Amino acid sequence: MQQLAEGDPREIGPYRSLAVLGHGGMGRVFLGRGPDGRLAAVKLIRAALGDDARHQGRFRREVATARRVHGSHTAAVLDADLDAPTPWLASAYIPGPSLRRVVAGEVDGAGVDTEATTVDVAVGVLPEDAVLRLAAGLTSALGEIHGAGLVHRDLKPDNILLTDEATATGVPGGDGGVRVVDFGVALATDDAAGSTRLTRTGWVVGSPPYMSPEQVEGAAITPASDIFSLGCVLVMASTGASPFSGSSLQQVLSRVLHSEPDLSALPDRVREVVAACLVKEPARRPSLDRLRELVCRVGAPAPPWPSRVTDLVREQRDEVARLVGPADEANTAGRRGSERIDKNSWNDRATDPTPFTADALLPERFVNDLDGEFVRGAAGPRPTEEAASRKLASLLVSAGCSRAMAGIYLEQRSPNPPVLVSATVFPLPDTAAASMAYRWLLQNAPWKGELTLWSARPRDDGSPRSGDYGEGYFERAHTRFVGRYLITTRSLRSDLLAESWLHPYVYAAAKRGCLACGPQSHAAR
Repeated sequence: MQQLAEGDPREIGPYRSLAVLGHGGMGRVFLGRGPDGRLAAVKLIRAALGDDARHQGRFRREVATARRVHGSHTAAVLDADLDAPTPWLASAYIPGPSLRRVVAGEVDGAGVDTEATTVDVAVGVLPEDAVLRLAAGLTSALGEIHGAGLVHRDLKPDNILLTDEATATGVPGGDGGVRVVDFGVALATDDAAGSTRLTRTGWVVGSPPYMSPEQVEGAAITPASDIFSLGCVLVMASTGASPFSGSSLQQVLSRVLHSEPDLSALPDRVREVVAACLVKEPARRPSLDRLRELVCRVGAPAPPWPSRVTDLVREQRDEVARLVGPADEANTAGRRGSERIDKNSWNDRATDPTPFTADALLPERFVNDLDGEFVRGAAGPRPTEEAASRKLASLLVSAGCSRAMAGIYLEQRSPNPPVLVSATVFPLPDTAAASMAYRWLLQNAPWKGELTLWSARPRDDGSPRSGDYGEGYFERAHTRFVGRYLITTRSLRSDLLAESWLHPYVYAAAKRGCLACGPQSHAAR
């Protein structure tokens, strides 16, 4: 991530530019922030290519193909303007380093040559279990891509991000924490074979060390091509280099076509997966389902990434937090509205203009850091005695808080049973009372049991009912106070799953929901 230079755009469409994420032959990628607070990776096509019909066509295809792909292992398209003077594409921002940065130590966005024929000496290869987790994640990502009727055609370490997300499906080895990005050369599987030629007036389509033999030959491209590239990526993750690296483009292409890769340095379980992928004949490579079965058979229970991965993710999140700033971090509904209201007015009931309504204290929607969208369902005021335990309710009522604003949020478009967020906002008379209640919660950890977990089933007045969820499910909670308001959230998956791998998902939901609720929701309107 690099600071904006003097000539860099400060706004791209509706997005405010915060930093430079990377650059390549087609253009530059900026970290942007939309009017709703959502972070995005905004690709801006190079001005010199704006009038080039071939590159314009490629960019339009990228947008069209990326919009077809949905899932937790890719980056969703948020917006695009293909007719702008400088066309741009905004995708969900995924905090995490590229596989190349983790393994080869190269800084993302530092001018990496995407058509290089060699890979730097390994300085951080992944251990065997982590490579198998990578294999599981890539298999799931290709499932999303191929399921949309596409072939990626450029699966390489630069286009693979490692994140701190946990496993999201039933793959025993764990398939979370892997995202495949950049659909710049993706191809619909029903396109003509003639459109897959290796060169067009000297333009190489793909990255030679990770290309399949059929890509090199200009033959028909099928999903099996991505399987071959996946095998190359796993070798790089294990050894630091593609199995077909060479000193020249011609040597690399020749090795892809004719040389059998040396897999002797690979761990046994990784070698079994890779050997199946790197068969020269596409028809003899495993299907995606067969590959998934193989990875499941040899994989271990979901292992954590090496610490350098989580350290890099943390560094990125910290850098983004510095760029965004604490005021923006808390206000996911927008910036301009909050600037119209003196936040000091929230410190006392006598000066606070915020009405005690669901619309004022609970936003209609919010998006968490994992790009999960949550929409408000049942919402409305409830007596404090119903919203909190007897001890906490007694404390709050004696301090002057007789009612709380309660609401339920449900995750949207999730392939799994959705995460539910139960939110409660307690308006106290002043900041001192809110701070006192906040400290009481922290001193009575685990404090989540002091708060009612609301049901998605509304009452006749639209407010939520107290939920009867039993015990044994996995949940996370978050609390903060802003001005005179104590804000609390609890989150869990709606099917009451008790697996600990849910932690990143329910934690991200509880944290972002807590940051989204409060008086700034009214200020942003």
